[in-house]
Amino acid sequence: TNPKRQAFYFYQYLTIYQNTAAENHNIDKMNKQQAINFLIPKLIDTNFLACIITYFDCTCNESPNYSVKIKFYKEKALPEAEQFYMKNLTSNLKYPHLSQSHSS
Repeated sequence: TNPKRQAFYFYQYLTIYQNTAAENHNIDKMNKQQAINFLIPKLIDTNFLACIITYFDCTCNESPNYSVKIKFYKEKALPEAEQFYMKNLTSNLKYPHLSQSHSS
């Protein structure tokens, strides 16, 4: 098979996968902010959040090709996800109070 045909089938598979993942996570009927608010308590991975951002900002409204999705993910979604975590999660961190024990 030729590379264009392979890329087309991979793109089709990726699009179906993203739509199915959105349905499985119950975010397919939400907007981006609702989905982030819904998933944030469950999220532990910046890459997963970047995938959610890519789904809503790139895949949902358009049908970009694979290279456009990858470029969007790397240049926009991943930095946005990292910034989100830095802004929202570090401000919510609770540091334990260390008590000084005096030994005799």
